[in-house]
Amino acid sequence: MRLTAWGARRLIKSALEAPTCDLMLIRRRMGIRRWLPSVLPPGLAVTPTTLGGVRCDWLTPRGARTDRAILYFHGGGYVGGSARSMRALAAWVGAAARTRVCAVDYRLAPEHPFPAAFDDAMAVYGAVLAAGVTPARLALLGDSAGGGLAVAAMLAARDRGVPLPAAAALISPWLDLTASGGSRDINAASDDVLALRHGAALVAAYAGRHDPTQPYLSPLRGDLRGLPPMLVQVSTSEILLDDSLALEAQGRAAGVAVICDRWEGLPHDWQAAVPFAPEARDAVRALGGFLDARLG
Repeated sequence: MRLTAWGARRLIKSALEAPTCDLMLIRRRMGIRRWLPSVLPPGLAVTPTTLGGVRCDWLTPRGARTDRAILYFHGGGYVGGSARSMRALAAWVGAAARTRVCAVDYRLAPEHPFPAAFDDAMAVYGAVLAAGVTPARLALLGDSAGGGLAVAAMLAARDRGVPLPAAAALISPWLDLTASGGSRDINAASDDVLALRHGAALVAAYAGRHDPTQPYLSPLRGDLRGLPPMLVQVSTSEILLDDSLALEAQGRAAGVAVICDRWEGLPHDWQAAVPFAPEARDAVRALGGFLDARLG
C-alpha cells in the first residue's frame, strides 16, 4: 500500500513534467488519490454541508469534540485536488487532535482564479465563527497550496479585525508564488512529487492578472506580526523547503511562534499516505498533538 501511495505521487509529477502544461491532466492525476485504497478513522462521520456559500465536508472522528473545529484547505497547486481526494489526511489529523474537521472544497483555477479560493476560505472561516465556534477553539490546517491559503486567510483576518484562530498546522506549504527560494533548483532532482517545468503556468492560472508578490497570494511577502502559533512539517528533499524555512525565520523576527519540523528524504505531502506509511502516521500524530494542545 505504501508503494501505491508513493507511486501516485510520482504519477502526479509525471503530469507536471509533460512537454506542455495540461492542467486537466494534472487535475485528473491528482484526483487519483480518491481512488487509492484508503482507510479512514474508525467511526468517522462525513456530513456534506455548505458554509458561506462554499461546499464543505464535516469530518467527525469517533470521540472527537464538537465544541472546537479545524478548517482544512487541501493542496493541488490551486488547480486540482479536493476535500474528498484528501479526506483520509484531514480525518486522521482530526482523530489525532480529537477534533472535528471542516474540509473546504474551494473553487479551483483556471476556471476560478484569484481571489476565488481566497474568498472561499474567508467565507467559510467567517461562517464557522458565526456558527458559534470561538476563535480559541478553532485551528487551520493546510497542505501545499492549502497551506499558503491558510496563512493568507490569517493575514486577511488580522488585517480586517476578524478574530484569529488559536493555531495553524501547515504541511509543506506553498507560500511564495514568485519562486524566490533556492531549494526550487537545489531539490529539483530529489523532489518525487513537484516539478519546476510548469510552475509559471500554475502561478498564472491562479494569480491571473494579479501581482503574485501581494501577501494574500504570497504570504511570505506579508507582515506576520500577530499571527498565532504554527507548526510546519516539510521534507528536506522537496522544492518548497525554503518556503517553510523562510516562514520560520520571518515568524521568529515578527515574534510569532513558528516550529519548522524538517523530515529527511521524504516526498512532498508524504502525510497523505496515512495510515499506510509509518512516516505519515508519525507526522499526523505530531500535527494532531500540536493542535489538540492549543485548542483547549
